[in-house]
Amino acid sequence: MAEGPAAPEPAPQEQVETILAEVGSEIRWLHERVNALLAAEAFLTIAFTAAMSSDGAWARVVAPVLALLGLVLAAVAWPGCGARPGWCTCGRPGSGR
Repeated sequence: MAEGPAAPEPAPQEQVETILAEVGSEIRWLHERVNALLAAEAFLTIAFTAAMSSDGAWARVVAPVLALLGLVLAAVAWPGCGARPGWCTCGRPGSGR
């Protein structure tokens, strides 16, 4: 059984550029998802405020549902906020602030 010639190994610089391009693409996707989540939180805040200021019977049902949905979205976003070590150093000793 004869095998054909093996494909040449890419140069280290090409490998680094490929990896950097892939990481950049993933970060852009993450950025878009976080922006969508923050926009959803903003609209939920507006809807919650409108529901709380209403006297209708529907407000007694909608307001707790919106509050629960906001808490769930915040819990989903929390791991992403702390994904990068040292992302928030404000107020910590040695932070320079």
